[in-house]
Amino acid sequence: MNTEEIILTSTDFEEVACLNCNSNQFQLSDKIEWKEQVLQYRYCEKCGLKYMSPRPRQEWYKNYYKNGFWQDLLKRNAFQDKGGTFQITDKKLILKQKIANNKRRANRINRVVGSLVANKKKLRILEIGAGFGQTLALFKQKYKADIFAIEPNEEAREYLESIAIPVVGRYAEDLAHLPGNEKFDVIITSHVLENLSYPLNALSLIKSYLNDDGIYFIDTTNLYYRNDTNPYHMLIFTPETLQNTLARVGFKPVKSFYEDNPDKISAASVKSIDPYLSFACINSTPVDIPLEVNVQNIERKQKMGEQFFKQMQQRELKIHHRFDRRVISKFRRIFNIPVPVILAKEQSVDE
Repeated sequence: MNTEEIILTSTDFEEVACLNCNSNQFQLSDKIEWKEQVLQYRYCEKCGLKYMSPRPRQEWYKNYYKNGFWQDLLKRNAFQDKGGTFQITDKKLILKQKIANNKRRANRINRVVGSLVANKKKLRILEIGAGFGQTLALFKQKYKADIFAIEPNEEAREYLESIAIPVVGRYAEDLAHLPGNEKFDVIITSHVLENLSYPLNALSLIKSYLNDDGIYFIDTTNLYYRNDTNPYHMLIFTPETLQNTLARVGFKPVKSFYEDNPDKISAASVKSIDPYLSFACINSTPVDIPLEVNVQNIERKQKMGEQFFKQMQQRELKIHHRFDRRVISKFRRIFNIPVPVILAKEQSVDE
């Protein structure tokens, strides 16, 4: 594993127009700091997409995902006590955690896609950003599918090859290097599209390598319930902006799973909120869906929905609080820590 930190400087940045409609009309939104640089978000006034600009260039991100992502992941996995931070640097332990997270994601994807492919035979499934392959392994087990992966990170690629999952590329753009007749019945991007520098180009490539009756699945954060600004997210979708983006390249959702508009939810009724957008799409004719955009209204819904989500999290935290001592005690034994510790609040990053 590479141990040298990937440096980000002002010369690595570029300014871009809206990644969906290419408009240069925008309103500034929030900003974050990362690697001693400021990453700025904007709202497109034409289509409502929230996107990052200025942002690190695509080539910088490619190098980072290949060589620097694991190092930063290790830094984010830590325990704190009164004397400071105890950092977990055991790659096997982090890998175990990532695989557990991937299994939960795999079950989520199967919930949306499974019924659409259950009766198909000789399935060919490609996942872009396959991580450690739990989704592909699940589909191979349940549907006897031929599975293929595209994955940038070296550690994840090594793991995929160790469990006999063919890795056919490193980045979404590598689809263009596959033979033209190399078609797939299902192509999956789970928490990937928001990380891409040129999402429309990637979606067009995906469409060209999907069989006519194929299924394209996308999973991403729902801005209304999770303002997931982080260094890896070039854009953050609402249900409306995601459907607009998909329609532009000719994808029509046939099955979806996401929460209602926050305006349709009351605080008293909030029991469980899933802060993600999941769409299973079929090929269709490209179309530009007109949107009436009011940035202030988008921000209002986002703040309302995020508050609902936090209320749900607080209730779940109270429910699970009685298990905290047991978990902490377990980690004290594993790492031989003599003083009580509390789990550090880990920044949630969907890569």
